[in-house]
Amino acid sequence: MPDDYGRITREYERTADDYERLATDTDDYERLRSLVNDYERLTKGKQNILLYLLDNNKITRKKAMESTDFKSSKTSELLTEMANEGLLTKKGKGRATHYILNPKIHSSTK
Repeated sequence: MPDDYGRITREYERTADDYERLATDTDDYERLRSLVNDYERLTKGKQNILLYLLDNNKITRKKAMESTDFKSSKTSELLTEMANEGLLTKKGKGRATHYILNPKIHSSTK
């Protein structure tokens, strides 16, 4: 009986882990689906920033400059515009400022 209890407990924990992973994958899919719907309408600079963010959790102005080949002022303008459009969320202040994909992006399209 103790062996069966341990086996059932392990199976339950594995199933719970699978469910959490599946829920996260579904959330990611919905978020990406809403981005893909509008991707073609974005400027090349915005597309490059979004592509960078799909591979990384955050982007700084410096990294955005590298991925867009824009100068500092144009990059800052682009990031601010994307934040105002609801694509990005600004985090931090001053030198610690970075941007992430807006976590509510897919819920606003439902």
